[in-house]
Amino acid sequence: GAAPNTYKFKVQAPDDSTADLVVSIKDTVTDLSGNALDTTSASVTLAVDSKNPEVATVVPTPGSASDTVNTVAYTVTFSEDVQALTSADLTIANGSLDTTGLTETSAGSGVYEIPVVDRVATFAVTADQDSVANISVTVKDTVLDVAGNALVSATDTSVTVDTKNPSVVSIEDDQSATLYDDGDTVAYTVTFSEDVQALTS
Repeated sequence: GAAPNTYKFKVQAPDDSTADLVVSIKDTVTDLSGNALDTTSASVTLAVDSKNPEVATVVPTPGSASDTVNTVAYTVTFSEDVQALTSADLTIANGSLDTTGLTETSAGSGVYEIPVVDRVATFAVTADQDSVANISVTVKDTVLDVAGNALVSATDTSVTVDTKNPSVVSIEDDQSATLYDDGDTVAYTVTFSEDVQALTS
């Protein structure tokens, strides 16, 4: 146990704080003779970081994907320095991470390191083929700041997608029988599965 003149107590730092924790013993403490405490060295300061990091911004470029441009670059900015970011920290729906230029955390792991420089990470997502569902990218709370606090997860669903190819639903002519007279013309009606830009000869 502690010596007779040693006392132990616990102090809990407040949540979501970066303010130093300061503990001071006041001169209301007296010895057995009634002498007041000398407070010259009766204070201690401890650095605190109980603040969770956040995603400050998620900027996708461009804001849409199609068959012509089916890859979107995402720039994620964190509110403070984080330890690392990998593909395991992302949940991507209606697309997949473009791993070109990325390095696996270990050979064959299938988990890729995403560099974070000055609190900014950039990665690319390729939209699913034959889809009209928005790409959804979530940065999960598995990301940690330098102090080990978990990230407040964030999701972006702003990128619209249309990689679905149009098709011809039907082609109909205006004839009820076989065309046989020279010079007769046939009118065709073509119906597409969706709006098209133009139709030319």
